[in-house]
Amino acid sequence: MKKNVVQVLVVDYFQQFIRATISGKRLTAAGKKMSTGTIKNYEYVLKMLLEFEAKKQISLRVQLLNRASLKTFQKEKNYWKRFYLQFSNFLYREKGYYDNYAGGIFKILKTFFNYLQYEKGLSVGNYYKTFKTPQQVLAPVVLEPAQLQFLISNKAFEASLCPCLARAKDIFVFGCTIALRVSDLMKLEKKHLTYNGAEVYLKIFTQKTSTIVILVMVSFRMTKLGEAETSWCQLDWRREGRSNREYFLNLESWRNAGSN
Repeated sequence: MKKNVVQVLVVDYFQQFIRATISGKRLTAAGKKMSTGTIKNYEYVLKMLLEFEAKKQISLRVQLLNRASLKTFQKEKNYWKRFYLQFSNFLYREKGYYDNYAGGIFKILKTFFNYLQYEKGLSVGNYYKTFKTPQQVLAPVVLEPAQLQFLISNKAFEASLCPCLARAKDIFVFGCTIALRVSDLMKLEKKHLTYNGAEVYLKIFTQKTSTIVILVMVSFRMTKLGEAETSWCQLDWRREGRSNREYFLNLESWRNAGSN
């Protein structure tokens, strides 16, 4: 290494970046700790970097640019331009990722470089800001009322489904009626049900927005769980007749509510 040229290894500092996030040293703009999902995303990006290094037989490094010459600036700019092209090729062609997923990885890399520059005080340059984060615009699929009614009440269609598809259909229909994000939907437990006289509510702390949502469930006839598992993911959502276990909602009530 040349005199006065200081380099730091990306993986070493990325691990430090993750530890700072887990410990709470890094917080959101609102001053809250990062979510478990965010930390898992960081850990997956680290895994991708390690896999990329192993394949290329290199160790990614950042050259600090304190009092660097114009030649050094240009050399570093070319280094990260090559990285972007090679890492993009790795993500798209070898891993088979699409725009939104690859874009999410580069977005995290930008966050990491911001951490180096603004939280660690390292002069890393602005080359990382040229990393493109492509977004694939997907048209949302919207069900018409008649289509939702079909899923709720068509018994012939239900009878044609295998158990796993019947369970998936039941969860999907329930999700349509309460409009929760899938991350919140799949962590529902019976403890989220609250009762106030004849009225039933679903109360949950949402993962993405960190807010409490209370949904009125008076349109549904609720069936309390017995001593079965409390986790939503482990509950049997199949129809009566396919299982003698208690389940979260009486599906016949959906049909009654849908016919009103």
